[in-house]
Amino acid sequence: LENMAFMEVIQTDQSEPESPDLLKASILVHDPFPWELRLVMPRELAASIAEALYSPTDESDTDKLLLDVLAELLNTIAGRVMAEVVSHEDTFRLGLPETGVGPFAETDLPLVQCAFEVEGDCFFLAACGDALPGIMSQDI
Repeated sequence: LENMAFMEVIQTDQSEPESPDLLKASILVHDPFPWELRLVMPRELAASIAEALYSPTDESDTDKLLLDVLAELLNTIAGRVMAEVVSHEDTFRLGLPETGVGPFAETDLPLVQCAFEVEGDCFFLAACGDALPGIMSQDI
């Protein structure tokens, strides 16, 4: 995000979103091991990022643009994470990002969540899946 939109990102210890107006995106990693990466962000922060990246016009379909921004951001994050997790000789396969409105449903799968602050708003990244303990044991 710092490179894409020139916005400083700081990890924080906030445990859940404060805003009730949330947008979400998720992406499945299919290979070499299955897991899911999730992104939840207040609509206001997504709008700030969209403005920094695309300078949308008033005629833009705002909801579609904001969800597209989340999908693209999550796709970039997932690709960078997987590039660190798999060896340089191995390949990985990502699914297509899925987007929506609201928080994510609870899961019984192993879950790791991190919060980040950008311009006074927090967004959350979460990884979940049975393969997660093995991924987290790697030095990335």
